[in-house]
Amino acid sequence: MAKISFVWEATLQINTLRFGTIKIDKNEIIIVPEGIIGFPDIKRYVILDMGRDTPFKLFQAVDEPTVGFVIIDPILFKPDYKVKIRKEDLYSLSAENLNEIVTAVIVTIPEDLYKMTANLRGPLLINLKSRLARQLVLADDTYNTRHLIIPHADSVQMAAG
Repeated sequence: MAKISFVWEATLQINTLRFGTIKIDKNEIIIVPEGIIGFPDIKRYVILDMGRDTPFKLFQAVDEPTVGFVIIDPILFKPDYKVKIRKEDLYSLSAENLNEIVTAVIVTIPEDLYKMTANLRGPLLINLKSRLARQLVLADDTYNTRHLIIPHADSVQMAAG
């Protein structure tokens, strides 16, 4: 009689547009139950380093090679950035307190790097412990969806030119 055995693989091979085929640790997968705005059906992501000397990360969809978002900690370019996190948000991320939550924002990188922007109105809240995340949509207009990351980009270009 044949013996059946199951082997659980701790790694998963995924395809990415930016890095090609890579192996990830299954324990690193982050679930976004509601999806990201515009991508409601894509639920599984992983955070990938984009390089050693850069603060940017890639929030890569596990099941869709062409979907990946450049993200960054908003405090690095907007030190006074604050998001009001409700108890419902903590609950939905299985977080016991705010210390378990990491905030990141999605970055748009055009050809002209001086025009790089971050969406401060749609931050990602990520619980690295529970591996759950969600994108908030901030109702107030304190922040905008195209916040320049390099401040005074126009004056920097004029000074250099």
